[in-house]
Amino acid sequence: MHRPITAFALTVLLATTAAAQSQMSGTVKDSTGRALPGAQVSIPALEKGSTTDDSGHYVLRDLPAGSHSMDVKRTGYKLSTATVEVGDKETIRRDFVLVANIAELEGMTAAAEKPAPVRASRTVISAQQITEGHFDNVYAAVEALKSAWLKPRGATSLSGGGSDKIWVYLDNVRVGDTEALRDINPREVLAVRFFDAAAAQARYGSGHPAGAIMVETAGYNKNKSP
Repeated sequence: MHRPITAFALTVLLATTAAAQSQMSGTVKDSTGRALPGAQVSIPALEKGSTTDDSGHYVLRDLPAGSHSMDVKRTGYKLSTATVEVGDKETIRRDFVLVANIAELEGMTAAAEKPAPVRASRTVISAQQITEGHFDNVYAAVEALKSAWLKPRGATSLSGGGSDKIWVYLDNVRVGDTEALRDINPREVLAVRFFDAAAAQARYGSGHPAGAIMVETAGYNKNKSP
C-alpha cells in the first residue's frame, strides 16, 4: 500500500513544480530599432539561455519564480544587464536594446575589409613587389627577392649544348645571361618569371640546364609564342 501512495505523491509534486514554471520572451534590437539576430539572452544563475533568431526574437522557458539577473550580449555591442521578477506560471514579455560598441564594430569592419595576404609565388616576382622595393634595375630586384634564381643549380656542361648559364628572356626574346637584367628598367616590368631546367627547355628548347628567367613587359603580347 505504501508504494502507490509514494508514487502518487511524487507525481503530484512534479506536476505542481512544472505548473509553477514561467516563460519569458521578447526581442533584442539596436538603438535604431533594427533586430539583432545572434544575440545571447541568458540567466547565468539558472544556466538558462537563448539565442535570438533572424527577427531578433528569443524565448526562455521553465523559469522558476523569483528575482533573476539577466545578461544580453552580442559581438559589437555593449553588455546589457537587467533584473527581472518572475512569478508563478507567468508569461513575461521583456525587450532589450543594445548599444553599439563603436570601437569594436570599427575593428570588425576593418578586419572584414582587409584583403587576405597574398601568398608569395616561388616562380614569379610581381610588378607590385618590384615597385614597393624601389629597385634601380631588375637584377637588383631578383637579387633581393629571389636570389636563388641567380645561382645555377644542377647545371652541367654536358647537358643541352654545354651551357651552364641562366639565360634571360625579355618578352620571350633572349637578351643574354643574368647580367642582362641590370639593363632592364623595373618600371616597365609586369612580372619576372623563373623556369627550372625542365620548364625552360620545354619552353625555349635545349641549352637551358640551369633554367631561364623571363621578364614580361607591356610588349609581351607582341612577342608571345603561340
